[in-house]
Amino acid sequence: MMTQEIQKELLYILKKKKLLGVKYVEIPILSKNNELKRNLPNSRNELKEYVENCSLCELSKVKENSFFGKGQSSSSIYLVGLNIDFENKNIYLLLKEIMEEVISIDDIYMTNILKCKHKKIQKNFDFEVEQCLSYFEKEISFEKPKLIIAFADAFKYMMKNNDKIFDISGNVFEYKKIKIIPLMELNFLNKNPSYKEKMYQDLKKIKNVLEKI
Repeated sequence: MMTQEIQKELLYILKKKKLLGVKYVEIPILSKNNELKRNLPNSRNELKEYVENCSLCELSKVKENSFFGKGQSSSSIYLVGLNIDFENKNIYLLLKEIMEEVISIDDIYMTNILKCKHKKIQKNFDFEVEQCLSYFEKEISFEKPKLIIAFADAFKYMMKNNDKIFDISGNVFEYKKIKIIPLMELNFLNKNPSYKEKMYQDLKKIKNVLEKI
């Protein structure tokens, strides 16, 4: 009997083939560990177009548009969220305020794991992230950054780490052989400005890391 997990993988493979323009496919042989293997484009522009036409999960049906990334993709620093509206003026100004301790916001590349901009309210994005992580991993492979600064939710999914963000923020980890440092979520910081001092202390740690790479 086909399990729900296998059904999801099979549906994923068929949708991927459709995106590539394939009309007829043989029934695929699924891997024993049910890994979702992708043959993604080998250029940033092609990947961006692929993402914009993605329909692998429910978010694609409610998305306002797609957000692939913002800023200099050749930057040595990538700022990563789960689904942050980096194009929002208020968020940009908040980022500029906190990041100036480390580096100009205009010199940082900003991107999300979830590529669909949406207003869907839900607590669990496990399946959606499973689909989008391959896009994200391919995205950072083109011009591999030296440091990823990941906000709490993004860090949790990337590292499969459920530690409390207050216990680990500002510490250095490794993701795909790239240094990664978690920070508190922007929304939390905006609602709890008293934690800005904690954020600034974490940013000082990031500054020390940057001086060594």
